[in-house]
Amino acid sequence: MKYFSIFFLLLGFSCASKQHPKPENTLAQTINCAAPSTLKMITFCASPQAADQATLNLQIDNKKTFENSFSPLPIQNSPSLGPDDALVTVIMFSDLECPFCKDTHKIMVKMAQEKKIRLVFKHAPMPFHQSAIPASLGAISAAQQEKFWEFASMAFENQADLSGPKLTQFATKMGLDVERWKSDFGNKDAIGNIENDMVLARSVGVNATPTMFVNGVRIVGAFPEAEFKKIIATQNKNAQKLVDAGVKREDVHWRMLSVNYQPAEVIADEAPLEEDIVVKNVPIDGAPTKGAKGDDVLVTVVQFSDFQCPLCQSAHVKTKQIIAENASDTRMVFRHFPLPFHEDADVAAVASMVAQGFGKFWEYNDLLFTNQDALDYEALAGYAKRLGISKRKFKKAFKNKKNTERLAKEVELAQDLAVQGTPTYFINGIMVLGLPSDGSFEALIESQRTLAKKIAKEKGLKGEDLYQALLQFNANNL
Repeated sequence: MKYFSIFFLLLGFSCASKQHPKPENTLAQTINCAAPSTLKMITFCASPQAADQATLNLQIDNKKTFENSFSPLPIQNSPSLGPDDALVTVIMFSDLECPFCKDTHKIMVKMAQEKKIRLVFKHAPMPFHQSAIPASLGAISAAQQEKFWEFASMAFENQADLSGPKLTQFATKMGLDVERWKSDFGNKDAIGNIENDMVLARSVGVNATPTMFVNGVRIVGAFPEAEFKKIIATQNKNAQKLVDAGVKREDVHWRMLSVNYQPAEVIADEAPLEEDIVVKNVPIDGAPTKGAKGDDVLVTVVQFSDFQCPLCQSAHVKTKQIIAENASDTRMVFRHFPLPFHEDADVAAVASMVAQGFGKFWEYNDLLFTNQDALDYEALAGYAKRLGISKRKFKKAFKNKKNTERLAKEVELAQDLAVQGTPTYFINGIMVLGLPSDGSFEALIESQRTLAKKIAKEKGLKGEDLYQALLQFNANNL
């Protein structure tokens, strides 16, 4: 029943007090304070002494409870700079590739270092900043060695180049354990960290960076330092009034947040925006395929993937199962899109092309995803040997420039199709982003199967002619 205790405390009344009449149309009217069951559950109903004790108990753990459970802006384990009991807390949603965030970050860090605020960083990488997520992953890895703020500041100062090699240079220059940093980079916890921040950003209406909540007051955009100082000073003055009234400093933030935070404005009478459906004509020539073949194919699933991408590993397991269950009329086509910040992704992709040349692509594919932590050349040659490809043959084929040229064309194709991350799928040309997890992937396959049967019957098409007809229909009608 902590929630009710917090509710009563925030509204400033309790059942024990006779000094304030109960407001009309409130929850208090529905509670019978005389009932024994109520007395056991809500201590504010018992007596003034019990109310005092309940208040004391609440003060002991309210910060942790509210900020991590009931708060619309939970701090949780986000990077924090400045005193934990600062009278002003700034929760900042930021993008390491955003030029407006750069200047704001510098101002906020300076104020936190001067102990004027507590600064909390939340990741909000914008989709049009291709290096924002890699940079965030690098900063999260640095945080494992207590160097988040140094890494973030270095990223902001070098926004022109946030490539994988450059991020590694940051880690080296900062004196991090680089091998440990690489190991932590892009792991599931790090990706989950960014996803949680992005979900929170959407839930509180963040759609631009920087967006800050200063003791719960929403501030959007970059401002001159003098303007920020005025905002901070006002909130500091208001918070000091609570302290002067006897509120503990560690309790100030959640109390201020409770009063100041306003949900993002929702326009009633306006239908929610639907995501645009993207349809692309995806070629499959030369790419490895599995599942249905020839005239049996009704549904074509093209996957752009990266052998070093953790999400791709999970997607590999899921899609392998889906294709196996639909193999009679569905084919999987694999296309390469090694991301620039995965240092071993390129060589792994080339190695898989070598395996394809020996008719062992899918078996080799399984080995690569199973052993994502070991994708150096020697390991890649070892996996090939397991499949009966000698090291001599593997080495000769690996050095063949045709494979590297082909990989460059794969990346170019992905970019032409507006692929920005992995895994990305095209189901009969319909773009699907991310890991298949909620049943919609399978539902789309089923709907495309039904459509394919209809077009095949009406137009007498099959095989590649049917695939092209489906691409055209989806492009014109979705």
